[in-house]
Amino acid sequence: LPAVTQLFTEPYMVSFLLDNSLGAWWAARHLSPADCAAATSEEDLRNKAAIPGVPLEYLRFVQEADAAGTTRWAPAAGTFSAWPEHLADFKSLDPCCGSGHFLVAAFLMLVPMRMALEGLSAKDAVDAVLRQNIHGLELDERCVELAAFALALAAWTYPDAGGYRVLPELHVACSGLSSGS
Repeated sequence: LPAVTQLFTEPYMVSFLLDNSLGAWWAARHLSPADCAAATSEEDLRNKAAIPGVPLEYLRFVQEADAAGTTRWAPAAGTFSAWPEHLADFKSLDPCCGSGHFLVAAFLMLVPMRMALEGLSAKDAVDAVLRQNIHGLELDERCVELAAFALALAAWTYPDAGGYRVLPELHVACSGLSSGS
């Protein structure tokens, strides 16, 4: 497939969306002004912002000039200044979560971020992300079950997170039932 076509197929599109939202937030808070001024390419910045498990390979940067005319790099999507400063306060909601592909991708990005930011163990970060960050809605009850299982499987198989165990309550719900059901 041509490169542009590949971008709009799974899993590239999910990675692109997450890298240029959550990844841009991460980069804006973890790259220093000196990093952004001295970088010679987007690849330099992606490498500096990346952490184990979160390569940010689709994160895009643009060069901007400040009032003094000095050029520096910044995330192309912006810096998300209105987002919470701490990931414990960050909430993601997939309003059409289907079988949970986007939820799992966000989970796999948030766990290493919380480990790096908060010094959490893998097990504690997995639990924190499930309790505080990941939310999904779906019209089809069967898809909700698949999404919950996909998240649980990602949590159980996350390295050093404790394997199969009781997990915090998952925030995945069916919005397709009438109020009388």
